[in-house]
Amino acid sequence: MTDEDLGSWDEYVGPFYDTAGVLRLLRMSANDLESLVKIQGVLRLITGDGMVVYPAFQFGSDGTPLPHLREALNCLNSSPSHGWGDALWLNAPEDDLDGLTPAQALRTDRFEEALLFASQAGSVRLS
Repeated sequence: MTDEDLGSWDEYVGPFYDTAGVLRLLRMSANDLESLVKIQGVLRLITGDGMVVYPAFQFGSDGTPLPHLREALNCLNSSPSHGWGDALWLNAPEDDLDGLTPAQALRTDRFEEALLFASQAGSVRLS
């Protein structure tokens, strides 16, 4: 994936922050951000040409991280190689969630259902 491809990804999982933008949004140091990425509290994606981006869907307007993201990524058996697929999965409307995306459901009282679907998707990934 190249920088030019980000335009088409915007439709599904974008827009995106660069590292400087997410540091300002979260008001934290680069070391703190790296720690958050390592524990899967924030989803970091890397384009084919090495650009680091952070999908905006995972943050509230005040910088609040998406509730239950860490649990969802753990259920999905996420790894850096799955990042783009995880971002797509989190943003795909789910009939069983009445058309909500899992990311939207994680912000509501339906978060447990979204985590259940993440577990099911993660078990398929392991098969």
